[in-house]
Amino acid sequence: MDNSAFRELIYAELSNLTRLSEESKGILSGISDSPDVATTRAAGSILHDFYNGVENIFKRIAQTIDCEVPSENHWHKELLALMTKPTDRRKNAISSELSLKLKDYLKFRHLYRNTYGFDLSWNELTSLIQDLGNITAQFKQEIEEFLGNLQH
Repeated sequence: MDNSAFRELIYAELSNLTRLSEESKGILSGISDSPDVATTRAAGSILHDFYNGVENIFKRIAQTIDCEVPSENHWHKELLALMTKPTDRRKNAISSELSLKLKDYLKFRHLYRNTYGFDLSWNELTSLIQDLGNITAQFKQEIEEFLGNLQH
């Protein structure tokens, strides 16, 4: 894959993440202290989609630059950890600080994929949905910085 196609795919994912962040603001602006099941499901779906988008970017970096994507049983965790470490082909894609924050979204993604939507608890996802705008902004900044450090 050429460099411009790689960047185009990354920027498309970043745009999707920004859109999800905006959707989360809409949910937060219209909720009460105890949102209904549909609102909780919608928030869970946004959080699930968010981490999928983050992981899509990580997989693209691993495939295109590192030429290898982790494939062990815990490959999701391995991929996140890999993005915090420089390799001989690239600098670290994200900071350790951001990685720690993203671990909570990865954990939620696992929960979301392994439970029924009606069993989701607003308390389980409140802080994640409230922080999504800040996390998205930090992620976008760090990935854009990473891309800026790549040779054109």
